[in-house]
Amino acid sequence: MNPNTAESQKSPILIAEDDPLDVFLLRRAFVRADCKAPLYFVNNGPEAIDFLEGNAPFEDRSRFPFPKLLLLDLKMPLLHGLEVLEWLQGRDERQKLRVVVLSDGAEPATMKKAYALGADSYLQKPNADELAGLVQNLQSYFMSSAFPVRN
Repeated sequence: MNPNTAESQKSPILIAEDDPLDVFLLRRAFVRADCKAPLYFVNNGPEAIDFLEGNAPFEDRSRFPFPKLLLLDLKMPLLHGLEVLEWLQGRDERQKLRVVVLSDGAEPATMKKAYALGADSYLQKPNADELAGLVQNLQSYFMSSAFPVRN
C-alpha cells in the first residue's frame, strides 16, 4: 500500500503528547517520512477529548477535522492516556478512529489494559533515529484505505 494516496494525504492525525522534545522529534519524523497528512498536536488528555468531540477551541471541523489516527502518549498531565481510551469506549466516533499508544515503557499490565480499552496498537517510543521508520510504518498501515473499519 502506498501511504501517500489521496486518502492518506487528507486524513488527519492527532498526536496527544506533552513532552516538547517528543513533539519536536515526532514532527521531524513525519517530515522525514514524507507524510502529507495534516498533523494536529494536543498537550494533554482533556485537549485530546476536546479535539475529538469538537469542543472549543476545536469546534470548527473545517480547521480541525476528525482524525483517522490518534497517537496517544500514556503519561500526560490532567488525564492519563488510558483515561482517554476509557472515554473513547462506546462512542460512535471510535469506529472511524485508529488509536496507537506510544509509551516510554512496555509494562505488560499497562499494555493489557490499553488493548482491553480498545487500543489498536501499543508501541514503545523508539529512539530519535528509529522514529521516522516507525512513522512510515504507521502511515503505511493505519492510514491506508485498505485498513478495516470497525462495525
